[in-house]
Amino acid sequence: VTTLADGLRKHLGNTVGADGTLYACEWGSPQGAVFRVADGEVTELATGIGYPSNVVDRGDGVVWVTSWSGDAVLAMQEGADPTTVATLDGPVGMEAHEDGVVVASADDGTVWHLDAEGQATELGRVPTPTSGIVVGDVVPAHGGIYATSFDGHRIWRIHDGEATVFAGTGTPGLADGPALEATF
Repeated sequence: VTTLADGLRKHLGNTVGADGTLYACEWGSPQGAVFRVADGEVTELATGIGYPSNVVDRGDGVVWVTSWSGDAVLAMQEGADPTTVATLDGPVGMEAHEDGVVVASADDGTVWHLDAEGQATELGRVPTPTSGIVVGDVVPAHGGIYATSFDGHRIWRIHDGEATVFAGTGTPGLADGPALEATF
C-alpha cells in the first residue's frame, strides 16, 4: 500500500484519470469538496458541493461529480465554478461507460445513462428496501449495469430496463458461496 496523499478529510468516491491524476470526493457537509492529486500535490477543486460521493474524469479537463444532497451531477474544472450537468434525485454512484458517457445511480434505486451533454435516460430501477440508500455504486460490464444495493445487501444486474438479483440473499452477513446464496 502506498499513500498518495494525506489530509483528504472524509474521502469516499474517487477515480484515476488517464494521465494518472487522482480525483477524490469528500463526503460531508458543509465542506463537501472535490480534490485533485497530481505529482504529489493536493488541490481542492471545489467545496460546498453537498455530499459529493463519486467523480468521473471526462478526459477533457472536466470532471463530473455527483452531489447527493444537491440532486445534481456537476461539471467542474480548475479555476471555474461548478455547473449543473443533470438534475437527478440523489445521485450517488457514477462510472464512465464504454461509449464515453456516464451512468449514475440514486438513493431511490433509479439508474440513469447520461450522454455527453448530461441528457438522462432511465435504464432501470432497483427495488427499494424498507429504508436507506438503495444503490451505492454502479459498474457497466458484460452488456449490463451492476448495482450494489447499499442497504439491500444484494448486487443487481440491470439490462433492458429490468433489474434482477445477480448475487446476495438480501440478508446481511459474510457467507461466501453460490451467487444467490452469498451474503454481504
